[in-house]
Amino acid sequence: MRGATRGTWPGALTGLLGVLAVLAACGPAAENETAPLVRTCAVSLAFDPAGLDGEVRLTSPDLDASDGPLRFAAPVRPGAPHTLTVERAPGPFRWRIAVGSQTFLDTDAPLTLLDTDGLEWSYVDVPDCDTGALVLARRDDRDDGATFVLRVERPRDGAALDPARTEVLLDGRAVGASARAEPDAVTLDLNALPPGKHRVSVRAFDTAGRPFEPFDAPFWVDPEPFRWEDAVVYQIVVDRFADAQGRALAPPSRPGLRAGGKLAGVRARLEQGDFEALGINVLWLSPLYDNPEDQRPGIAGGPEPYVGYHGYWPVEPRRIEPEFGTEAELDALVAAAHARGIRVMLDVVLNHVDVTSRARADHPERFSDDPCICGAAACPWSTHIESCWFTPYLADVDFRVPGAVHDQVDDALWWIERFDLDGLRVDAVPMMPRLVVRHLEDQLARRFEGLRDRHFLLGETYTGLGGQDWIRWYLGPHGLDGQFDYPFLWALRAALAGNGTALSLLADTFEASRAAWYGSAAVMALTAGNHDVPRFRSEAGESPRAYRRLRLAHTAVYGLPGMPVLYYGDELGLPGGGDPDNRRPMRFEPALDPAERALRADLERLGRLRRCDWNLRRGEVEWLVRDVDQLAWRRRSSADAVVAQATDVVLNRASAAATVELARPDVPLVAYGQATIQRISAGRIAVTLPPESAALLVPADSPCAEETP
Repeated sequence: MRGATRGTWPGALTGLLGVLAVLAACGPAAENETAPLVRTCAVSLAFDPAGLDGEVRLTSPDLDASDGPLRFAAPVRPGAPHTLTVERAPGPFRWRIAVGSQTFLDTDAPLTLLDTDGLEWSYVDVPDCDTGALVLARRDDRDDGATFVLRVERPRDGAALDPARTEVLLDGRAVGASARAEPDAVTLDLNALPPGKHRVSVRAFDTAGRPFEPFDAPFWVDPEPFRWEDAVVYQIVVDRFADAQGRALAPPSRPGLRAGGKLAGVRARLEQGDFEALGINVLWLSPLYDNPEDQRPGIAGGPEPYVGYHGYWPVEPRRIEPEFGTEAELDALVAAAHARGIRVMLDVVLNHVDVTSRARADHPERFSDDPCICGAAACPWSTHIESCWFTPYLADVDFRVPGAVHDQVDDALWWIERFDLDGLRVDAVPMMPRLVVRHLEDQLARRFEGLRDRHFLLGETYTGLGGQDWIRWYLGPHGLDGQFDYPFLWALRAALAGNGTALSLLADTFEASRAAWYGSAAVMALTAGNHDVPRFRSEAGESPRAYRRLRLAHTAVYGLPGMPVLYYGDELGLPGGGDPDNRRPMRFEPALDPAERALRADLERLGRLRRCDWNLRRGEVEWLVRDVDQLAWRRRSSADAVVAQATDVVLNRASAAATVELARPDVPLVAYGQATIQRISAGRIAVTLPPESAALLVPADSPCAEETP
């Protein structure tokens, strides 16, 4: 999604028609990567009035009388845009484009800010062009390292980089012969690196003795190049997972109290191989903020009072909840994950703070004195979603107040900077103006993606079955990398947790979702459950049948394009009603019963198969059967790939065995699951599945065939 924009030129801003451009050596690298580039911070604008009457001019609260009326120049030819160039000092700059009595946002400028009256302004933070910078021009990855060419952006007076005063660090240690500094480029040739995450830091000066902007960026060495389509995410509610030694927790005396889970316990289970056995390569940790210890009532008269064991009531935005552990223990967990090729994502809250928080004490103007509570008669969700308070004890941030956006973004990104994290799950996205996630994306790119290693932003826009357009609003080149496909979650449950809905609803909903965010390049998260909905097994009836239905749900999640997310305990079929009953403590061996062991073993095989099979991770999808009780689809690496090399997925929801006929070339196949395959004619097979079961069909000569039972 942002591979072509975010993280490519972190010290520069690119401009096209209708968008602000800071002429700061932006654009792709020229053929001569060492040709001098000199920064200039003139702001260039282009605007097509499209038949509007009146003079085109710039209006901005950051201009004063000395700037005079800033009029756009007339087009140089018919149909061309009006243009304007403005010299700006470093720092924030807001603007709108005026035509006659009307004003407009610069619609292609990715960032905006609200003023206290709620008016939205296009926005940029103009860089300091008297300071030089380094920007990635080329990257070549290898199995055991990479070559990076960092291009020099000279300060506006043209002073070159001083090679003698350039220091390059790799993982905190000086790099010798592997780095070569020249006046207009720094080349790093890094070899023999262990798999995992590394960091490059460059400190440079120009020939006038002035420091360059610091360059710090992480990069991964992966045995196989990683894309976020390859991710299988495991969601952990830290308090509910494991004690400091990795042992199971006793249930709290009441569901809303702490169970005592620790960060050290997550690390212990990691080091025992639990996550690798499941094919997990991303851990999603619940919020780690320090939370209040007093008991609070649930939302809208819900369950009995509970404490902030879940982390969603931030008191201190940059302090770990002591009940979870220490900064050193989080460092150790992240390092242990990275050494195993596992990325770590943290849940963050930007929308609100606890009423006792330091942020509210320091900036009371950012929170209303007479809040309206979400869903109250005078404060309906439909009209107040961006301003209402979740509860009387969760103060909603007013992003119109100067400094609110930047401070909330800074607090969220502190966790990535301090603990070397790989992404964020963003809570309550639609309760904030869209501009908030755009600022988060922008700053994430500038601070951490200088070597183009993508840090993932996964959003939560909680919707109903038909909420795709709302989810789509926050995606795109300057927005979130992905969101949870809630419509698919509800379709999955309607079709598999009960019997009243045709299985074809899964295909219909998935296709509606794909159409809604087509062109966003998003990697969407598919899941059978999470911490906000009742457990799938309980919704399906807590019977042997419920385990079979959960297997079907897992197969759909792992077998369709997207990013599977496994909620802790769903690999066992943990039961649970609504919040907080859906957050019961995790269970481990030797306490598992045979049904739980069987389901986990099934998920381990499914995880191994997806990790191995390129088709399941990145392949196109083609629907083969869309029926009431049967559903089948094909995954292949591209639309024109050979069908014989494809992977087929077949679901049978019926309470009796069923046979599905598929067009398939005459090549031997093996099945994940208990299905039988019979060749019934040239190019056609019959797949017979037991009741309530699934099968994945893999070519027998595939290296992934051995992953099938």
